[in-house]
Amino acid sequence: MAGRVSEAPAPAKRPRYLLLALIALSLIGLELSGEGYQLLRASTDPTFAGAQAAGLDPLVQVAVRTQLEAMGEHGRWLLPLGVAELLLGFVLVITAIRALFRRTSLGTLVQFAVANLIACAVGYLLTAPVRAQVVAALHAFPDPNAEAVARFMPTVFVLRAAVPALTLMLCLFAVTRPRAREFMRLSEQVSEER
Repeated sequence: MAGRVSEAPAPAKRPRYLLLALIALSLIGLELSGEGYQLLRASTDPTFAGAQAAGLDPLVQVAVRTQLEAMGEHGRWLLPLGVAELLLGFVLVITAIRALFRRTSLGTLVQFAVANLIACAVGYLLTAPVRAQVVAALHAFPDPNAEAVARFMPTVFVLRAAVPALTLMLCLFAVTRPRAREFMRLSEQVSEER
């Protein structure tokens, strides 16, 4: 008994799905920050639509220009959304990266992920007039392919909103699994001891 040396517990191994979820959260945060920046620029800079659409295929140019001009027209309520998406996305990136290095709590990460999920849903709801204007502009464009593209655009808009939202939900599921919670709890205890 006197010869026994107490062994320190082995450090918990990070689950792979947690690593993937944290990387995905940081990428989704970057994407949402980009959307927020685009809303800000479209709402405040009248030359932004023309500059972004320049040099594109005529059909794509109509869609991009119409979307950005419509964002500018509806800037009264899209500007605050752009600020929120930019800030929340940026904070999600920082929080997810800090979680990769065990420097933030799981609760903080979950809160920012849920806030970004809510921002995605609100953004989709508030941009309905923008989406309608893009589809109408494509219907009116004198190109034989414009009608097919106009019919497909609602699906594109749904996918552009659904993919980040579903990714956020899957990441929330991953970071709240028992192994992930245990890993983060142990890392919080280690950082408190330092």
